[in-house]
Amino acid sequence: LISPDGLVRGAVVCALGIIGRQSDNIAQILVEQIYETVQKNNLLTQTYSLFEFECYLRILAIMGPTAKNSVPLLKNCLAHPSTIIQTSSIEALGKIGFEAISCVNPILCHLGSSDNETRTAAILALQKLLPLMNSIDKNIYEQTLKELINSKSQFICESVAEVLKYFGRDILIKCEPEFHSLVVGATTSRIVKAAVEALEILNDSDLQLFGNTLTQLLNSGMASAKKQVIRLLIKKKLTGNLFVKHVLNLMVQFFEDSKVKLAAFCFLAEMNALSNNCTSVVLHLMRIRDPAISLDLTNAMRKYGLQTAKIVPDMLLELMRSKIDEQTEASIKRKLVWFLIKYENELIDDNQVNIAAKFVAMLRDNDSTIKRRALRLLAMCSNISQRTIAAMMMALSDQSTMVRIECIRALGELGIRQPQLIYPIKDQLAQMQYALDLRKWRQISLLWGRTIAI
Repeated sequence: LISPDGLVRGAVVCALGIIGRQSDNIAQILVEQIYETVQKNNLLTQTYSLFEFECYLRILAIMGPTAKNSVPLLKNCLAHPSTIIQTSSIEALGKIGFEAISCVNPILCHLGSSDNETRTAAILALQKLLPLMNSIDKNIYEQTLKELINSKSQFICESVAEVLKYFGRDILIKCEPEFHSLVVGATTSRIVKAAVEALEILNDSDLQLFGNTLTQLLNSGMASAKKQVIRLLIKKKLTGNLFVKHVLNLMVQFFEDSKVKLAAFCFLAEMNALSNNCTSVVLHLMRIRDPAISLDLTNAMRKYGLQTAKIVPDMLLELMRSKIDEQTEASIKRKLVWFLIKYENELIDDNQVNIAAKFVAMLRDNDSTIKRRALRLLAMCSNISQRTIAAMMMALSDQSTMVRIECIRALGELGIRQPQLIYPIKDQLAQMQYALDLRKWRQISLLWGRTIAI
């Protein structure tokens, strides 16, 4: 271990650590020898021979739980003037586990260390030790935790945020004011992400205590904070009802980040709160030429298929009014028509009166696929007005053969299910006789004959 070659020292450390894990007797011998060496050379107070001292501590870390008798030594090492020794001691205590629970408070204080490696080691050790404690024992750390948060130091707040969820529900609720100041005053996304993740351990009623904090994050200027809060709300569906309005505002804001809008879409779909206010936003996301956003949006739309399908008619009507290149429009339409096909029965059952009017408007689209799908859906509706029949009859003179055939089928199915519609259809046909030239009239009469045959 006193070799000048670092590789040799590393190999010896690994060998002794593995040997020490074999049995408690061997571990006791190793711990006693390390303790005697540390005492003999007065290593606890010296700032030289750090590499040798560090090797002893790394051996104990590799030994893990079998090095439980070294906890008093490691606890004393936490006060060593060298951050190297402090870091190695913390790592060893984290590996030892349950027997090192008595060292949680001094490790917690090291979250305020100026050394990044020491803080990281303290975070990892606390993440292992805190879950081993019961919730009552954790209450003694409440004051220490509050003091760390109130320090307002960025690196301390980042470290505290990483371990918040491991303290459990009771401490988190008691520290709600400090949590609010920690998150709302955060200057980095790392603090917000870790802190909001900690709220996942709370139940629905507890989470409402943090409603003001979450609302402020949703209205903040930090996109990553908004996304993190929305992810939390998706997991907590019941609490999510309180935030629908705020998330909807995020989605429709023109200058909002696209990824935030995508997260908002997922939340509103999860809460079954998508409305026609969202259609232009979803279309905007579909037009973005970013493969990552496009893939995530497609996956989200398919995951929330029925909720997406409910706004598809409005999206198609929005497309008719907007001016975009034909290739992009065709690609978007193909995706939207898939939802009309897959969820046609659910769409009709949802709101037959309003939905029929949207299908009629879709008949004015230039795309024959959209017209055919609209006709098919209209044929499934039960409340059909004469005005709707008139719009469907006009499709008999469409240039597309497939549209005309679909129109025949649709009118025929309506006549089968609703015989009272046959006379209104016949009246509409008679009116068309005087509006069309003879050739078209004969063609439509033939089509109507096929309809009657159906």
